[in-house]
Amino acid sequence: MFGHRDLVTCISITEVGISLHIPHTRLADGIIVTGSRDATVCVWDWSGKLQRVTGIDGKHASARSVLTGHVGQVECVHVSGEQGTVVSASRGSPILLHRVTGELIRKIKVPAQFSIPSSILITKRCEIVAHYADMSGYLAVFAPNGDIMNTQELQEQVLSMITDRKVTS
Repeated sequence: MFGHRDLVTCISITEVGISLHIPHTRLADGIIVTGSRDATVCVWDWSGKLQRVTGIDGKHASARSVLTGHVGQVECVHVSGEQGTVVSASRGSPILLHRVTGELIRKIKVPAQFSIPSSILITKRCEIVAHYADMSGYLAVFAPNGDIMNTQELQEQVLSMITDRKVTS
């Protein structure tokens, strides 16, 4: 496999709606996104039929795109097949929002007190929810334009986050 130049630190997988956003996905029925110590995020095609990562040619396993912009190790990633987007975070850097094709959409400035990202996701309404493991922990919600909508100091540790596709409001 060709992609990262260092260890993978985080992973996200989707099987929803990828063909709407990525050309040439006839062999792929999913997308895997990985973050690494090399400060990059790689987007990979996943073939459920073949049960492996495939390249654009369907044979050689290579990253579809390599997303850049972080200055340090990528701590967390999330891919949305419905929106064709990838959100990622690293220590001391803005949150980055990319298209799965590699184009940078937005850099989201993070408040200074949030320095250790541990989980991140993008909602159906394109809001970004980030958990920071600083002190007791913080949860931050950013609007699609990057503005901070809400923050909450947490009393308990967050191990993972998911969104409910059935939520409509």
